[in-house]
Amino acid sequence: MSDNGEKLLLFGGLPHQYLEEWEITSDLKLAEEKLGVRFEEVPTEKLMARYRGLDESEQATARELARQLVQNASKDRRSKPLAKEETENAMRLYVAMKDIIEEQAADAVTIVCGPWIRSADHACPCVALTLLQEDGIPAACQGDIDALLTMVLFKRASDRTSFMGGAIKARGHLGVNHCVLSRQTLGPTATRQPYYLSDYHGRKNSPTLHTIIPKGHPVTVARLTRNLENLILTSGKVVDHLDLKDRCRTTVVIDVEDRLKVLKAVKGIQQHLVVAWGDLRKPMAMLAKEAGIRVTLL
Repeated sequence: MSDNGEKLLLFGGLPHQYLEEWEITSDLKLAEEKLGVRFEEVPTEKLMARYRGLDESEQATARELARQLVQNASKDRRSKPLAKEETENAMRLYVAMKDIIEEQAADAVTIVCGPWIRSADHACPCVALTLLQEDGIPAACQGDIDALLTMVLFKRASDRTSFMGGAIKARGHLGVNHCVLSRQTLGPTATRQPYYLSDYHGRKNSPTLHTIIPKGHPVTVARLTRNLENLILTSGKVVDHLDLKDRCRTTVVIDVEDRLKVLKAVKGIQQHLVVAWGDLRKPMAMLAKEAGIRVTLL
């Protein structure tokens, strides 16, 4: 991070079509003023051109990363063999994104996923975002800017990566469900958790990871609401990890005091929450209050 605050790259720009229905910040200037961050948009076309135009050295790097990803994956009845090309495509997208991040000296990213998911020729961003998280770069899906800003606060509060996902009911507890869960949830120097590979929602043969996380760890669940009016905060304990049919690859099941209150805390049809390992409520609340953001403890 520079003295001028974190630079946040928006791959694909602002997801304008989502803003009316989803609880996503549209006032970037306000976010810059309150949190001291800076936004820069990267058109989808620029990233696609970089993805298609990697030089031979970069392609070799992507091939080696793909080989390691497959070689180190656990075997599981729910895993799915994927074509070598599909895994290499996912790593090419990671290399392309990392190139642009380094060129522009960025600290965090989000991406509008739709163009990548819909294209038969391009990888879904899930693996690329997972690896960026493991590089210590907060990385959010679906162009969700408030989720990204929440991840940035978690990064300021600790050295641990965070997990953004949809809020669901799961076996009597709170579930947070998405395809981008770092294998190093306990920090960049922690031992990687086991994982296995499968496809994207059973709809596309682009890889996703199911990270097998330890049960019993305390976690903090948070979400900045639209226009940074409020930081929702609660804590809980991981009680399970699930791979649910027809959903994103990993559901973290969390025992919280009042799951229904948490599920109702975010307005709009999109209820992304952000989870970080450890009880980080105090430093997160302090960061929010310093920025003039109201804190709601659930």
